[in-house]
Amino acid sequence: MKADVEAVALDWHVGYDCSFKRRFTLAQVAPVLHAPGGPAAVQERQRGVEADEGQGPEESTTHDASEGGPALTRTNPTEVGLVETVIPGGEATRRAEAALRFRRTCRDCPANGDRGRAGFGCYGTLSMPIAEASERALIEVIVRIMEGGDDVDAGATAPIRHIWDNGVSGERVGALRRRGGWFEGAGPAVARVGPFLEKRDFSSDQLFEVFLGAGKFPLEYTVLFRAFLSEFPRLARSMDAQVAGDAAPLIRFFGDLLRAHDLGVDVHLTQLIPGPAAQDAEDPSDADETAQAMELGLMEGT
Repeated sequence: MKADVEAVALDWHVGYDCSFKRRFTLAQVAPVLHAPGGPAAVQERQRGVEADEGQGPEESTTHDASEGGPALTRTNPTEVGLVETVIPGGEATRRAEAALRFRRTCRDCPANGDRGRAGFGCYGTLSMPIAEASERALIEVIVRIMEGGDDVDAGATAPIRHIWDNGVSGERVGALRRRGGWFEGAGPAVARVGPFLEKRDFSSDQLFEVFLGAGKFPLEYTVLFRAFLSEFPRLARSMDAQVAGDAAPLIRFFGDLLRAHDLGVDVHLTQLIPGPAAQDAEDPSDADETAQAMELGLMEGT
């Protein structure tokens, strides 16, 4: 089955150990947690109390005759390319019920960010295509960080200098951009940043390659980039409301990375950049059927 490139979301969770994460993989539970209204709404819809309505671009429902109810569908970028996860109606209900049972225990968990929900705040999502306005806001905050000053932690420049020192070009993200569907903008947001006589071009593709490119953002990187993770949300909110609003999805992601740092754990995510095998394929989504079959096989016993 070919995945719909226009219905993609990049999901993650803070890797703080708990029985809920031991029972369900990120791919198994993200469609339920990130459905409009969360697990409770999934449960209601499956019981026929609510109609199939209000679906966002990263979640859709389709009728599944074998289960007698709407199936949840979610598409993620992974190391093998785009993978569409389909959870039949009955299984979606069972996972929603399991999530609601765990909600009480995760409410007071230190990994649970307060996002207006009683639980599961250690799970996050970035809807795709990534908005062009979000990329512009990202670069505006980067410019402010690189300008420095008494009110900016000098250590916040660490990711930018890491990217320059290690020759991260952003080309792998650029290749995805050219295929279409991952990003709203035809090109990355770019600015010249750095000391007056040493200014260099810096693009949103370069930052995305480091922060979203792999399936795990390790603790050692959050240690290295802690000042940036702390300063980015603060500076974005201190700028005009437009910048703060456009940067909101990234503020949430960087906030979760900071929380992971404070807890001493990694962050696990559905990586943006496919692995070498998928990159070499004519169509990276050709791997979808195998990956989807593997995912559906995992449902047995869950």
